[in-house]
Amino acid sequence: DEKVMHARLSFREGAERIEYQLTPAARQLLGRNYSCDLVRRAVAEGYEALANYRQAMEKEGQRIIEDLAASPEAIAALILGRSYTLYDPFVSKDVMAHASKRGLTAIPQDFFLEYLRGWYEGRIKSSFLDPRREEFEHYTQQAMEKMDNIYSSQLQNMLAAAVGAQFFNERADKSGLPQLHLVLQDPFRCGPNSMLRHYLANVADFLRLTLDEHTAPAGMITRLEAFKNTCRSRRSKEKKTFRTTGVLTVDDPKLNKILVPNLSRHPAVFAALFENYGLEAALLPRSADKDLTLARRYTNGEECLPFLQSLQDFLEYAKQNPQDLENEGTVMLEGWACGPCRFGYYASAQSLIISRAGYGEQRVCALKTEEAVKRFGPEFAVSLFDGLLAVDMLYKMFHRTRPYELNEGQAEVFFDQYCERIYEYLRHFRFKWPALINGSHLRGLEEILVEAGERFAAIPRREEERPLILLAGEYYVRLDDRCNRDIIKQIEAAGGEVFLAPATEFFIYTVFTNYRLALKEYNYKKNLLRYLYKLGYGAINWLAHRDEHRIEKAAGRLLVGREEPSAAAILAHSIRYIPEHTAGEPPMTVGRTGALAGRKGVAGAIFVGPFTCMPASVVEAQQGALSREIG
Repeated sequence: DEKVMHARLSFREGAERIEYQLTPAARQLLGRNYSCDLVRRAVAEGYEALANYRQAMEKEGQRIIEDLAASPEAIAALILGRSYTLYDPFVSKDVMAHASKRGLTAIPQDFFLEYLRGWYEGRIKSSFLDPRREEFEHYTQQAMEKMDNIYSSQLQNMLAAAVGAQFFNERADKSGLPQLHLVLQDPFRCGPNSMLRHYLANVADFLRLTLDEHTAPAGMITRLEAFKNTCRSRRSKEKKTFRTTGVLTVDDPKLNKILVPNLSRHPAVFAALFENYGLEAALLPRSADKDLTLARRYTNGEECLPFLQSLQDFLEYAKQNPQDLENEGTVMLEGWACGPCRFGYYASAQSLIISRAGYGEQRVCALKTEEAVKRFGPEFAVSLFDGLLAVDMLYKMFHRTRPYELNEGQAEVFFDQYCERIYEYLRHFRFKWPALINGSHLRGLEEILVEAGERFAAIPRREEERPLILLAGEYYVRLDDRCNRDIIKQIEAAGGEVFLAPATEFFIYTVFTNYRLALKEYNYKKNLLRYLYKLGYGAINWLAHRDEHRIEKAAGRLLVGREEPSAAAILAHSIRYIPEHTAGEPPMTVGRTGALAGRKGVAGAIFVGPFTCMPASVVEAQQGALSREIG
């Protein structure tokens, strides 16, 4: 029986959608007492309570600001954090109470934001803000335009409060208020906050209070006392140079040359196709610095390892090749996302750091599928996916052969040769849409893989059985041998054979979940637009799985037993441990392991992930239960 009820809530779509999304949990909770009317009334009461609470915060925020205007010598601390930690005395370690006892006027960010909302919407009058409405709008708009893809509403609130405070601080001689000093309540190992701190430092200086269950009042009190003394000695704030976190996109005309981080053999597929479509591209040289010295010079040490590794590669390249960066259109390729973890912040945070390092603004290109399709056409996206599939098959052949080869190094020679064959093929390959429908666009890659499979199978090998070890986890770490400390070779040296989760797993599972979501949206409210989305995502899902099966089949008998489970099978096995709506690595890592656990020869699984990685922590939390379940 389920002991925890959950619901995925989309507040942007209003009360009707919230009622719909709460219905399954309400049925489970209320049993025979359930009724649609009861849920509707409960949601309405919830919205009313929220409105009343916001109104109360607005009034209290107004009182605090008016009291500050009457106390220009006060030391004001604007406390930034997440609402579910700010107001919990245990989680926050009562930081606001301790600040007040130390003589600071503590202002929770939400009260300040509700005050600004009340003024902006006309409910509050301010002799300072009223004549500066256009100036305030221009200031905040400029600031927000320089913060690219801050998709978390929690981070948006913290940054909005910081920007609003800075507007007051830069005009303190006219506002009549003391300086609003920023204090960030930062839970230990909070991944998104490691990125937030870059954006926040770009707005203003701040005190960071790291909190966990071991935080003692004495240490916090000492820091608050020191902070108060520092603030007292600095009565004015200098205007900070506000750098943009903006990035370029592949359809930007300024884009001239794209440098692709070289984590494995897969990025060369991107480079080959960029060249095919007329854009100069090159692989970033792989830094040999295990300490990531240049990257750590500009970071806080709590970002995830892939962020640091790709940043190190670019900074080292920029330092050694300054002439190449004289053209402002030379940029590093980075991914783009809107969650569920901090990966989506990589591009904007790296852009900001590279600017701080002195190599210019907008040195990062965030790859978005829709913009790549806009510039190059949908054929580019299809060729990219199929090329990555082909490289995944070569990795499977390589790992299936290398541990058993009699002539050491022969498998690697073939692996290198056929990777280059694929890159060369993709530099010149184009196809027509009829070929996509019948699958004939795959013939060139299939021919290369058929030949590769035959040559790998012909390599003289030892007839021995090795335990098959599933290797999964965070995308970048499992593929980059620098980040995972060459774990595949270590497993092979210890007597195992590796069954590596492919790079394309992420894309295949994502299109599958996108289709499921489109189907649910259509079933919730049927209209033409949702029907077209359902058809479109359904077609993409079908094509992705069709191409995967064709490419796997081309690899031949060598990979019998090494086929990947379907996205549906991954979901079916993950849903016991990971909520269905969870995106990213956890369902893929857990679900793939569960789906493959019964395969012949499978003896164990290893998950890899960067320190402070939220998805990796989710997997780690379920690892014990998964191990007990599948043995």
